[in-house]
Amino acid sequence: RSLGMPPTVVRVPRALVHAVAHLCEAVCSAVQPVIPLSPFLTRAEFYKVSVHHTFSINRARAKLGFVPRCNSTEGMRRVAAAYKSHPLRRRVADRRQVGGSLLVAALVGAWILLRIFVNVCLVVLTETL
Repeated sequence: RSLGMPPTVVRVPRALVHAVAHLCEAVCSAVQPVIPLSPFLTRAEFYKVSVHHTFSINRARAKLGFVPRCNSTEGMRRVAAAYKSHPLRRRVADRRQVGGSLLVAALVGAWILLRIFVNVCLVVLTETL
């Protein structure tokens, strides 16, 4: 919101992502003897990113005497300001031209399927030769 954009929310069913991660691991382990390939998505990565993490600073305040310099809203405003002023930042307009995260998600999905297909074809070709 601080960047002047609505938050991007893409909801993907957890079961689908878990199944894709499992499939990636299975395909990579099947072709591992022929092609040194590591999975781009694993169940471990799925578990890491599918859990919401929230932390409290109450213990740091009580035991260490920690006093934050600003609250979380002001901190996010500062991060957004630094992002906007950074010379190498990604342009917000470029993201809008691409069509948002749905197009990016579709392209990533197509890339994943293409990579699996190519790897399976390579395995079949190497076995026939």
